[in-house]
Amino acid sequence: MLRVSAALLLASNAAAATVQLDGSGTTNPSKFFWEVMSLFEARARPGVRMTYRAVGSGTGQYEFIGKDNSYAPYNQDFGSGDIPIGQADYNALKAAGKTIMHIPFQMGAMSVFHNIPGVPATGKGALKVDACIIAKIFKRDIKTWDHAEIKALNPDMQVPANQNIEVFHRVLGSSTTSGITTYLHAACPAVWTKDLVGKVIKWPADTNEAQGSGQMASKIASTPYAIGYIDSGHGHEEGLKEIELQNKAGVFLSSLEAGSAGIGAAATEAIAAKVMPSSPLKDFSAVSLHNMGGKGTWPIVAISYAYVRKDQTKSGDKACLLKAFLEYIISDEGQKLLPAYGAVGVPKEVKAISQKAIDSMLMPACKKWTFEGGSTMKGAGQADYVISAKRRAYYEYGHKTQDADITALKTAQKAPQAKMSGSMSTSFPDMTGAQAKDFLSKSGVYSAYAKTIAKSLGVPESTVNVELKVASRRLSEGERRLASTVQVDYSTSVPTTMTKTAMLDSVKAVKTADLASSLTTNLKAAGVSAVLLNNLAVPQAMTGKVSDADVPYAADIAALKKEIADLKAKPQPTPTTSDDSNDDNTGRTLSFVALFISCIAVLLTCVLQCISMRMGGDKSSSSQLTGNTIGNTGV
Repeated sequence: MLRVSAALLLASNAAAATVQLDGSGTTNPSKFFWEVMSLFEARARPGVRMTYRAVGSGTGQYEFIGKDNSYAPYNQDFGSGDIPIGQADYNALKAAGKTIMHIPFQMGAMSVFHNIPGVPATGKGALKVDACIIAKIFKRDIKTWDHAEIKALNPDMQVPANQNIEVFHRVLGSSTTSGITTYLHAACPAVWTKDLVGKVIKWPADTNEAQGSGQMASKIASTPYAIGYIDSGHGHEEGLKEIELQNKAGVFLSSLEAGSAGIGAAATEAIAAKVMPSSPLKDFSAVSLHNMGGKGTWPIVAISYAYVRKDQTKSGDKACLLKAFLEYIISDEGQKLLPAYGAVGVPKEVKAISQKAIDSMLMPACKKWTFEGGSTMKGAGQADYVISAKRRAYYEYGHKTQDADITALKTAQKAPQAKMSGSMSTSFPDMTGAQAKDFLSKSGVYSAYAKTIAKSLGVPESTVNVELKVASRRLSEGERRLASTVQVDYSTSVPTTMTKTAMLDSVKAVKTADLASSLTTNLKAAGVSAVLLNNLAVPQAMTGKVSDADVPYAADIAALKKEIADLKAKPQPTPTTSDDSNDDNTGRTLSFVALFISCIAVLLTCVLQCISMRMGGDKSSSSQLTGNTIGNTGV
């Protein structure tokens, strides 16, 4: 009886044993990995324990390859990096009988940002340069913003004569430095030579250093006429102005304009050009997604891999958990988490390579994990080895709620846009006063005017408000027939991408003939009779003026932003365990904490102001009442 009980206890303990999975490598997908691992720990039955150590691509490869450990990994179940395993290491592993696989799972854009005052971030007037100009700027062959090559692509840009370009570059090992330098060599090899490609290169003495992505962003933001490079998502989170680069097809575009499709197109083009192997078992060392073809392709793209050994037969239960983890990160649900961390998922052609790798894993006799998603699996969902989305941890729920609150606070913190208002008049020689009143009763007429003004000024139609008034006059002395003039007063918000001067210039550039033509087309589409629109004209130029928006607590917000900028500008401690441990997401935690503090501070300021106003109002009412009472008593 005692033996049976002991056997049952041992069996129960074995069934309930926690499976542990450990990985290490690049910092870029670390937050994504941590979220997925937290979800697994909350959803899995029996319990699992999963860790990922963010130490940089180089250390991740070192611990995966295990060159000094008889080509066995250093207590690592998978590695990860933004660069493929080098050819020499790949061949050495193969010679040692170790078959490895690359599993691509995420992609991200790298961009070049600037801080030229008065130059818009996007749209008309945004800064455009090609790879050779960037190469010459970084080499200091081009030192001023008014250089002839820059002005040739940006003839309307206004900068002080001989204004120095403040170049910022990363220090220590950086996959972004590797990506940018690889792109410059691929797109302009005559200027940016092979010896200037790598995670660490020698920069000119009159350039400026930045440690980590966080410090790079803050230094660009705080230094007028600066230029530097950073991963696109981080740069846009910080509100930096991106340079539109010329891709291989000759198209100038930003990473935002390229979007996820343009970033993914780099991988698709690489497969078509046989730059990326179709088999995960092949050598990936030559894979580069820089300067790929395609009209909408973004030219500087990084791809992150999970490194996995094909033979998992000695890994026990870890093997099945690893397989479930890999399946999840390339699943639709997993890929949807990536944009929150400034990355995009891989296109279907690349996902097929990853799935082929997962299917090729040699597995031991371990219990396969299954997933319970949106549809409840009655009974089966409560079985062992099920990762159920119906299970959640309170901290994960709180994290999601906190994210929504922070987003709302960030939206509330944004300063209102400046406003533009103005007027124009339209003459209808063949429209009587009575017809004009009927004309204004049509709801589509107002939309037609708003659409015309929006197109002329380059603003969203939804931001334009119009008021219409009719005036009638006789065509000439002795003429009984009345013609109509519709006076239009409009207002709109100045886009955040445009300066006030640029907005006023857009009004001046509108031609009355173009206004009349566009308005006639839009009014016809709104159902206005063509007879009434005969000889429609805009007799005078459109007017416009810009006024600053009323920004509540502007001084408080400005002070907080200065504190945050000062905090970000302080040097950040750099880990010394790896030459490239200072990868691209370094400093994002500081930025996030600073942003969160600023949001809370602004909210508290608003609350305190409201309380102060309420108390002030009560005191004012009391004083007025007292004064009236004293007056009535004649004292």
